[in-house]
Amino acid sequence: RSSEDIRKQFGIAPNKKIAGMVANFSAVKDHPLFLAMATLLIAQRDDIHFLLLGSGPNRENIEAAIRAENMQPFFTIAATEDDAASFIAAMDVCVHTSLREGFPNALMEAMALARPVVAANVGGVPELIEDSISGVLVSSRQPEDFAVAVARCLDDSAFAARLGLAARARICSQFTVDRMVDSYRTLYEELLHRPEKQR
Repeated sequence: RSSEDIRKQFGIAPNKKIAGMVANFSAVKDHPLFLAMATLLIAQRDDIHFLLLGSGPNRENIEAAIRAENMQPFFTIAATEDDAASFIAAMDVCVHTSLREGFPNALMEAMALARPVVAANVGGVPELIEDSISGVLVSSRQPEDFAVAVARCLDDSAFAARLGLAARARICSQFTVDRMVDSYRTLYEELLHRPEKQR
């Protein structure tokens, strides 16, 4: 589906910029931080819409928090996972607020689709993203810092495009399946030939 189809399906106006996140509704993904960031951005601008894609035990709590702050007009929550790429492609910026991560598939897919990414600087994420080159890393847990990074991606189209293109190039060159298999093979060979006392 096209970005226009996604917008029509959920009634998102063409003039709205979409900041979204693909993540299970679990505590580790820290959706409350995303909501706090959204609250700040809504207070600053009227051209933004938020798209959350996922399912999980905390979804009802997040929906209740959105209603409590009267933010329903600014939010779309979709549970579909079969067509995640179409939703990601419709986003103007992809946000990732996790408390901890390995190599998040959703983040890698966003990068492969040349979407600018704003992500928490946790776990394996800084191995995926070079800060301000192939995405923006946020080292604090402050919603203000996420809001500033997202706003820059939305307002500076040249910056956002540069991040997206660099992200796609990085995924294609550094994280292809063949390259990952080769990396694991090299690691296993090193471990096999390492003296037992060093294993």
